[in-house]
Amino acid sequence: MTRRTYVELPGSHRLEPAAAIRIADVAPDEPVEVRVDLKPRPDDAKTSHCTRAELNALRATAHQSDIQCVTDFAQQAGLSVVSVEPGRRLIKLLGPAAKVEAAFQTKLGHDHDGKHRFRGRSGPVLLPNDVAAVVEAVLGLDTRPAAESRIVQLPDASAMPGYLPNQVGALYDFPTEASGAGQCIALIELGGGWLSGLGYAGRVPGHGPTPPRVVAVSIDHGANRPHPDNGADGEMALDHTSILKTVERRWNLCRR
Repeated sequence: MTRRTYVELPGSHRLEPAAAIRIADVAPDEPVEVRVDLKPRPDDAKTSHCTRAELNALRATAHQSDIQCVTDFAQQAGLSVVSVEPGRRLIKLLGPAAKVEAAFQTKLGHDHDGKHRFRGRSGPVLLPNDVAAVVEAVLGLDTRPAAESRIVQLPDASAMPGYLPNQVGALYDFPTEASGAGQCIALIELGGGWLSGLGYAGRVPGHGPTPPRVVAVSIDHGANRPHPDNGADGEMALDHTSILKTVERRWNLCRR
C-alpha cells in the first residue's frame, strides 16, 4: 500500500489559545464535526446570477472530482459524511475525536480562558497532498470564540443622556406609518441573544412600530444564548433595531 504524503494546509496554523489553560485532552470517543471548504474554481465566478438550485447543480458538476476526493479521504479515515452542499463548496464530516485527530494530524484539548470553555488546538492542519490541493479550509476543530464584543458598559448608565428609539428615528426622518410588511431580513450574530419574554430585543412598549416575528436559526450549532455580562446582547439589540428601521425606510420609498 502506497504511503500518502501529508502537507500543511495553508492558513491553518493556530497558536496556543491566549491566556487559556488546558483542562483536559478531548476524549477519544467525543464526537467532533468539522467543515471542509473546497477551493473555488474559475467557473465559479460565472454563477453570480444563478438561482440557488442552478448554482447547486452547476457546482455539483464543476466540483464533482473535488467532492469525491474529500469523501474518499473521509471514508478511509473512518469519518462519516454528514452533508455535501456543492453550492457552498461545503462538506461536513463527523467522527470520534481520535479518528478526527488522526485524519487531520492534530491534537485537540479542552481549554478555558477564564470566561469560556472551548475545544482548542495549536499548529497546522495536515492533509494528504491530493486532498490539500482541493481544500481551502478545515473549520470546527477549534471552537475558541472568533469574535469579541467591544461594547463598553457604563457603571451608571442612568447618568448619561439617552434617547428612545422613536426619538432617534425622528432625528433621521424615518417614516412613522410604515410597517415593513412582507420583508424578511437575516442577521448574522456571532454571540449573545435575546429573551422573548422581554419583547423585540428589549423594545420599549409604546415606542415604535409593532415588532416583527423573530426566529433564531442555528448555523453550525450556534444558538440564541443571552448573557448580560458579555456585551453581545446589546450589540444584537442594536442590529435588530437598525434593520427594523431600514425595512421601514425602504418600504416607504417603494410606496412613493
